[in-house]
Amino acid sequence: MPINERKQEIMSVLSDRKSISLKDLGNTLHYSQATLRRDVSTLASEGLLQRTHGMIHWIDSVPNKVLPARDRGLLNLHSKRMIAQKAAELVQDGATIILDSGTTTCELARVLLPRSINVVTNSLEIALIMAQSSSQIISCGGLLQPKQLCFLGPDAERFFESIEVDVLFLGTTGVRGTNGLTTSSPLQYNIKQAMINAAKKKVALFDLSKLDTACLFVFSDFSNIDTIITQQPLPGTREEVLLNEIRDKDVEILFA
Repeated sequence: MPINERKQEIMSVLSDRKSISLKDLGNTLHYSQATLRRDVSTLASEGLLQRTHGMIHWIDSVPNKVLPARDRGLLNLHSKRMIAQKAAELVQDGATIILDSGTTTCELARVLLPRSINVVTNSLEIALIMAQSSSQIISCGGLLQPKQLCFLGPDAERFFESIEVDVLFLGTTGVRGTNGLTTSSPLQYNIKQAMINAAKKKVALFDLSKLDTACLFVFSDFSNIDTIITQQPLPGTREEVLLNEIRDKDVEILFA
């Protein structure tokens, strides 16, 4: 198995267990101790985990650690609902779309309930919401992340690599200036890139609070994004300046 896939599996186990011995990790993933030691050493040098006396640990101090889905869903809820309403205007009847996991895309799923479309998602929560509709719902499957209620990992990535859709609605945990969209998880990094490659049109959804948040990994620069939907910033603010700079990179910006 390629080393990047082994690393993803290690991080997935660690995100669930938080701490595990190298021996137990080997029993779980069925790789040799020598192979795992090399991968763990690389991940530790990259600052993605911590090693102590035969144990490896999930780093809770990673900047801007993502809250559980239920907690994040309560933040800026009105703004997310307004963004979702605007995003729904880009969905034509019969279209095939990807809804990335996230609280704003969950609100978009609720807006789209009356529509007849095809929805592909890695979000367990979105799949359950859309199950109430007449739309066709397709889940990628993969490794379920209980706190985030989404599927990640190599199987999920391979699924998105095999399809093509009309529009992707993409979530992000932060924005790093004019560099791009960020995430704190290497597993999210890979699946978001696979989603981007699968879509003809890429739409990023985020409220203005994300402009104050930059996580560890830039999973996409703005050259890969067609449209951003966010709130209208106040005139003369840093948010307005930054969005104008992003617009200069040929990104369409729509305000909810």
